[in-house]
Amino acid sequence: MKNPLNKLLFLRILSSALFIVPVAVAFYQTRGASYGEFLMLQACLRIATICLELPTGYIADKWERKRIFLLVYVAWMIGSLVILFAYGFWTLLAAQIFFALSNALVSGTTTSYLYDYLESKDETGKAVLWEGRLGAAGFISEAISGLAGAWLFTLNENLPIIAMVLTSIIGISIAASLPTTDRIKSIIHKPLYEMFRIVRFALYEHRELKWLITLPALCIGCTGVIFWSIQPRMAAIGMDTFNIGAGIALYMLLKGCFSLAVGQMVSKLNALKIITATLLSLLAGGCLLLYGANAAMIFLGGFMAAGITHAVGGPIFTTLINSKTDTTQRATIQSLSNLIQTIWSAGAMIFVPFLMNYYTLETSIICMISITLALSFIPLTKLVKLGTLKI
Repeated sequence: MKNPLNKLLFLRILSSALFIVPVAVAFYQTRGASYGEFLMLQACLRIATICLELPTGYIADKWERKRIFLLVYVAWMIGSLVILFAYGFWTLLAAQIFFALSNALVSGTTTSYLYDYLESKDETGKAVLWEGRLGAAGFISEAISGLAGAWLFTLNENLPIIAMVLTSIIGISIAASLPTTDRIKSIIHKPLYEMFRIVRFALYEHRELKWLITLPALCIGCTGVIFWSIQPRMAAIGMDTFNIGAGIALYMLLKGCFSLAVGQMVSKLNALKIITATLLSLLAGGCLLLYGANAAMIFLGGFMAAGITHAVGGPIFTTLINSKTDTTQRATIQSLSNLIQTIWSAGAMIFVPFLMNYYTLETSIICMISITLALSFIPLTKLVKLGTLKI
């Protein structure tokens, strides 16, 4: 693979090969963790990722991005090895810290390396096409590795983790072969002050970036709780676990197809029309998911609401943010965008269960979607007036 962007695609496949996900609860139970402790560990993973998101993005802007990729797969390998030999809550928690570090390091680095490379070749017009390819590679890898992980677990409980160790080793070797990009690097000086300065610049001083960060945080951030609603809705109509799992795998494959096609969509339609369509899809799909009478309607609704919004909106907003930043702060601002999106997603996951104490699941999620769309109207209107939604 001489083209570094093809190597980047392969690295995305490896980082998305989460063999453990479909059997995570069962595996953690073999390591002495109860279901309640499993949820606590997942909460700790997300909290650690949020705390590390901005500092790791800042470091990725100061260091050579190739070095960051090496750290991504070293941290993932250490986390996998720890969890392989772990037993009990505290050793499992140690593994989550390494996984969180890996997640935070990779979040802004991949797209920043991509845009840096295209910028050095004067080919930034291809950015959304490659962002779509990266998204497709990740979604398809999640689907295939999930099915493979479930099968491996039936052979031996440790095999999904061993597969993750092997993918980490392969990732280290590929990351080591990445070429460096032509970018200006600077020394780390007063990091807290510099991070605050970049956050202030992105969320207050720059009249376009603050809205480009806010809009996807709202509309993509709410898709997590919608996605996790698909499983209980399907179970409620009598679908068994295997068919639900197969449906989720199909969901990921379809996300990959839409992400792959986003470059063609942008070439035929402008970004504003596509973003407006995804917001309408979010509303219509949410209603279909929650009030559909059969599995096909529920699946279609879940995919329209969460899958399309994430698969299509993600590459577009990432490219727009990259186009408004320079190489010395690109990863930091992408990490900031991911951070705000994660916070909104966490807020939605707290808000919906709170409402469910008083209303049904359907009413609670429709309320959340309605609030999201109402709030999204503000940044969308601002971006239209500024003429920003052009790729």
